[in-house]
Amino acid sequence: MPAHIQAFRDTLESILEELKITLVIFVDDLDRCLSQRAISTLESIRLLLFIRRSAFVIAADNDFIKAAVKVHFDGAGITGDFVTNYFDKLIQVPLHVPRLGLNEAKAYLVLLLLERETNAGHFSKERFNHALSVIPEKLRNSWKGETINQEFLYELVEHVNALKSLMDLAQGLAALLHSSLAVNANPRIMKRFLNTVYLRDALSAPQGITLDIAALAKWHLLERSTKALLRNLLVVFIRIMTVGYKFWRMLKLLQRVRVVYLSLSRIRHLLSNGSNSCQIWEPRIYARFSTLVVTLELVTSVMTI
Repeated sequence: MPAHIQAFRDTLESILEELKITLVIFVDDLDRCLSQRAISTLESIRLLLFIRRSAFVIAADNDFIKAAVKVHFDGAGITGDFVTNYFDKLIQVPLHVPRLGLNEAKAYLVLLLLERETNAGHFSKERFNHALSVIPEKLRNSWKGETINQEFLYELVEHVNALKSLMDLAQGLAALLHSSLAVNANPRIMKRFLNTVYLRDALSAPQGITLDIAALAKWHLLERSTKALLRNLLVVFIRIMTVGYKFWRMLKLLQRVRVVYLSLSRIRHLLSNGSNSCQIWEPRIYARFSTLVVTLELVTSVMTI
């Protein structure tokens, strides 16, 4: 190690010892840096490791950092074992943060929605602070079988109908966002998801369009999950609408045919019952007329099946 680096380490260590304090340095979002910047930061940290009364807490995506190590040493023929050893020497106490469970995802969505309602003046700050205290307590007791269920949420909003619908939305969305591989119950993505849904709702309001938030949320989840599936659903929807329109036009046509049939059937009845009237019809013309009426009768009978 260079002499000036060692001198800095000794000086820092003596200062911390004299002040009787522990220096903790937090490095967050390292995985948002470019690969070279991330590795250079880790290499800089290595120069200050193992100083008494000091610690580094590094928050980063494990897979990204491993990929950055491979990029940094590209061409050196490194293997997966080298990447693992690099981490073992640098990180002494690894802590993997688990993904949110269904209960936690539901609690997070509920608090996000209630915070919006509080800021809008539809939910009191006292009740929101109450929710901030009882929901974490509920989560702490989840190992006892306590869950954030509908009854608990309704009591939380004092059974106000408008807020009850939001609680239903939180329950439904939590299950979808928890199971979706595109979201994977990631808190950052979940918050951005809600922001996008409510932004679309706000943009539609000046145009006089009222959107169903629950339906809009499901549609946005579909957009995020797979664009190909969304396009296919749109194609199917358009085809269904096209076929439905053609079927509607056919029904209107058949209704007109039925009206014509009823009119002609009435005429034939009058002609066949009036002896003087029948004499003005030639047998050949009357036979064709009867055939037309019978054909229309068959068409209308199909309509009633």
